[in-house]
Amino acid sequence: MLVNEREKTACRVDMNMTGLYNVQNSLCAIAMVTALGFDMTECAKALSDLDGVDGRMNVVYRGDFTVITDYAHTDDALIKVLSTLKPLTKGRLICVFGAAGDRDKEKRPMMAKAAEDNADILVITSDNPAHENPDEIIREVMTGISGKKPCRCITDRREAIAYALDTARKDDVIILCGKGHETYQIIGDEYLPFSEKEIVKDIMIRKEN
Repeated sequence: MLVNEREKTACRVDMNMTGLYNVQNSLCAIAMVTALGFDMTECAKALSDLDGVDGRMNVVYRGDFTVITDYAHTDDALIKVLSTLKPLTKGRLICVFGAAGDRDKEKRPMMAKAAEDNADILVITSDNPAHENPDEIIREVMTGISGKKPCRCITDRREAIAYALDTARKDDVIILCGKGHETYQIIGDEYLPFSEKEIVKDIMIRKEN
């Protein structure tokens, strides 16, 4: 509900975007455009019609359980995404994530801790390993795991997604972190086609038939 105390008006907003950061960004945007003289009701309608940003909390499957993709690829981003989803999840929160190759190695155990602290089940996999050995990246990520939550390491990202889908039960939420809007996997110098949305769709069609 948006309330303009100065003009004593209020209007309802039904957002298609999840996350406190989306609420905060939307409030800032509305404050700016209303200050420029735009009608708050029209702003609310426009916000309700907005589908959100590709790669940020995108629902790619909804059935007995839900599958969401997000670009979160740092420890801070994982904390924000998972802490947003956790109170909205009736079942278990399953996090599939990995650390990118040829990038900051120090964040790898920090990402693991962020995921373990905020999700119920972890599936650690590859995310653009580039010129590094993906198994070695996963080993470095694992140094941040304490063992207090179920954790599975599956190097092949498609297989990791399939495992998460097989593991999910009614009311669970699977969050696929790291790819978001990307439709490729970087291995060496190659950008190989890899659409998580299409992969989830393909696996679920096979499971349901």
